[in-house]
Amino acid sequence: MKLIISSGGLCTDSISMHILVNPSPISDFTMNVNPQYLSVNHFIFTNKTTYPNLINVTYVWDFGDGDTSSLTNPTHVYKTAGIFAVKLISTSVNGCKDSITKNAQVIATLMTVDFTIKMYVWVIQLILIIFQPSPMTHSLIFNGFSVMVHQQTP
Repeated sequence: MKLIISSGGLCTDSISMHILVNPSPISDFTMNVNPQYLSVNHFIFTNKTTYPNLINVTYVWDFGDGDTSSLTNPTHVYKTAGIFAVKLISTSVNGCKDSITKNAQVIATLMTVDFTIKMYVWVIQLILIIFQPSPMTHSLIFNGFSVMVHQQTP
């Protein structure tokens, strides 16, 4: 960069200096499933921050319920239902920062479905009668469940 100073056109002077502008990280993240139910919620946050080399970048997660984390890819379980503003702040070694906020929703109860199944069992009784013409044979009567219901002996 070069700075030129002039005093009404009579005198001018200049100075040149190299200026290094450090890049900022670009914060981003995803969640495994959103929304989730309170009784089974377990959010998994995947850090998608971009920065050259990703070396010496620190992270601060604010889960919106008072809990925080400094892990790169944290998990979190919410104790109450609601919509929580999850904020990720990424900071480079030079102090350059970026942040992003996304909502995580926790639903109070599982949806229930109420229905009734009615089953009807129809029993058909079959009576089998065996007749024998000879007076010396037995007559037996069975129902449809192979149970003898009548017996006649000579």
